[in-house]
Amino acid sequence: MAMSLLSAVLFVGFLGMSTVMDTWQRLDAEARQVEASMRLERTLDGLLANTIPFTWPDTTGIERSLFVGDRDRVAFVSRHRLNDLSEGALRFCVLELQDERLVVHYTDRPHRDGLLEAAPTGTSELATGVSEMTIQYASYAHDRLSWHNDWQDDVAVPLAIRIDITWSDGRELTVLRRTAGSGYYERLALNVESPTNPTQAP
Repeated sequence: MAMSLLSAVLFVGFLGMSTVMDTWQRLDAEARQVEASMRLERTLDGLLANTIPFTWPDTTGIERSLFVGDRDRVAFVSRHRLNDLSEGALRFCVLELQDERLVVHYTDRPHRDGLLEAAPTGTSELATGVSEMTIQYASYAHDRLSWHNDWQDDVAVPLAIRIDITWSDGRELTVLRRTAGSGYYERLALNVESPTNPTQAP
């Protein structure tokens, strides 16, 4: 009877310990996922929020924007902190999904035939286990905001960029950032008064 009682106590203790360990492992995994998502969001924030217009002559000598946006891939120029004069203050980047890896390729200078064909001088892995990434680009015209699945403008960059990321385990993350070059869309409001009716100009 003593052995049976001891066995029952040990069994209950084992079940309790197993439950505690399972809970701890689940919470630890969730905490690591949240931390990884926060790191990814901070990185994309630094890249997208500093996106600027930048043109470069193609093989025919025509100035074309290095911002090329597709639904699952985007090439852009981003400002960054100047740490070394040899690096410059601009990063020429390509963000894309490769074998369930969200990566950004960096080049140290623009490519004459377009950024998408430039050989990267560095690559950073931003996330793994990503099953899908979709990108949309915002424009503003005639007092209306519109979203596009691609962006082919030889001068301007989008007003904002939205990236929807889905992991293989079902997690999702949406990053929406206004670009640094969106001052192109700013409007100045001026108070214009007439002798009969004060009005405000758009």
